[in-house]
Amino acid sequence: LFLGTRAWGDKDFLEFVKANKQLHIGYPAEQATNNETAMSQKFMEAFRTKYGEDAELSQRTVVAFDAYLLAVTAMDRAMQAVRDTDPDTIAQNSATDAEARAKKEAWQVARETGIPSGTQIKDALNGIDNFEGASGVINYKGKNEATKSVSISHIANGTELPAYVSEPDAARAEQLRRRYFAGLRHEMLA
Repeated sequence: LFLGTRAWGDKDFLEFVKANKQLHIGYPAEQATNNETAMSQKFMEAFRTKYGEDAELSQRTVVAFDAYLLAVTAMDRAMQAVRDTDPDTIAQNSATDAEARAKKEAWQVARETGIPSGTQIKDALNGIDNFEGASGVINYKGKNEATKSVSISHIANGTELPAYVSEPDAARAEQLRRRYFAGLRHEMLA
């Protein structure tokens, strides 16, 4: 099995691999065309309805859509956290009096304006877990950095096989990897 980059998704290269059945390859699928989540499918259907069946869906478009959805979700969650917060508990969760005053002021401004602070939005974004976007499942898990699933396309014996989805969660990834490769071994032996 040879593993490559997204560039291996080139039409001419894939035709070459399919014609040479002894080659078995895996490469990351374009996130714009995956079907990992229900949102992936909805987004592709809506895109094709608006722009036509032949319209080329770029990865940038899908990732920008996910960024928009994540931002809106984080803002909604931040505002909900403001509504749910008892102002008397703000000082209890602060390391210093200055931090407590700043948090209470941000809470008060958000309550009055309906607009959460950047810190409140960042905290809400970091709390997002298993967000099903158009490009796949996205997680933050408090790390200020998104991790997401990746679809791996495979061709074995000249046949394109169903994409394998690599999950960022190690335990889940191992479970899916074992199940997928058990099926892949079966396909390769057929």
